[in-house]
Amino acid sequence: MQATTSGEREDTFYNARIGGGLNYALANGDALDASLDYRFRYYDSDVRNDSDWRWRAAWSRAFGENNLAIGFRGRNSYRGESTFRNDYGIFSNYRYRLDPDNQITLGAAVWRRNYPNGRLRERSRSTVDASVGWVHSLLDGRATFTLTGHGGYNYATSRPDGNSAIYGATVNLDYAISDRLDGFIFGWYERDAFNTDRIHFHPDAIDETVILRRKDNLFEVGGGYVGKLRWERTEGVSFKLSKPLSPRCCSWPGAPSRGRRAIARPRTLGTTDTKALARCAHSRSGCAFS
Repeated sequence: MQATTSGEREDTFYNARIGGGLNYALANGDALDASLDYRFRYYDSDVRNDSDWRWRAAWSRAFGENNLAIGFRGRNSYRGESTFRNDYGIFSNYRYRLDPDNQITLGAAVWRRNYPNGRLRERSRSTVDASVGWVHSLLDGRATFTLTGHGGYNYATSRPDGNSAIYGATVNLDYAISDRLDGFIFGWYERDAFNTDRIHFHPDAIDETVILRRKDNLFEVGGGYVGKLRWERTEGVSFKLSKPLSPRCCSWPGAPSRGRRAIARPRTLGTTDTKALARCAHSRSGCAFS
């Protein structure tokens, strides 16, 4: 971690992840989907190491080449120094197929982030978020480019800086290296503008103070690969186990305290059929709990 007189902070971290999912196809284009994911984040500093479980359960229905999904998701996280955090909420996602190579995604989510005890309890908050995205198929379906914008609001919190408006964007490229190995690279940005005025010491003058509202610029870039092991039954039940290892770096300026941090986004990679991609039951770049 590095700090300057302008309040900039930088942290480098690496991710390891293992998880699995279960999908059950019902009649009339309906499907049930569930997943469980474990992630470990190692910081290249003395900050801390993070460990969390992420879960998801959803129902989806296909409308021709389009798809609607509604479900629940959450995280149970260890944040260091005997501090735990629980996230839980509801989300929805709609995919509209424009043509064989393009689709539009619309998403919305409401969730609660809760620190049950410890020094971070005041950071508990609720969030409402909406997103719109564009997915474009490349290389005869072996790669996809995704651009997503999102905006929302954090509220019901005891943070000293108050509630905050959030907006940002994600760009992502997924590509199939082979039938059992996929790769991805991505970039993510979010602006977090708080609504409470606070007194701060002037960064360039001794014993002088200024009244400021906190504004955070968060960004993350990274890449990795996903190895796939797949088992299917003809009755419509499928099971997929993935073990991605994703080295990533993250830094952000303008944060006077650690506050919100970028969280790695879960991904489903390697869809080679654009029609299957349009019917996908869950969001490829969905709103993660950050």
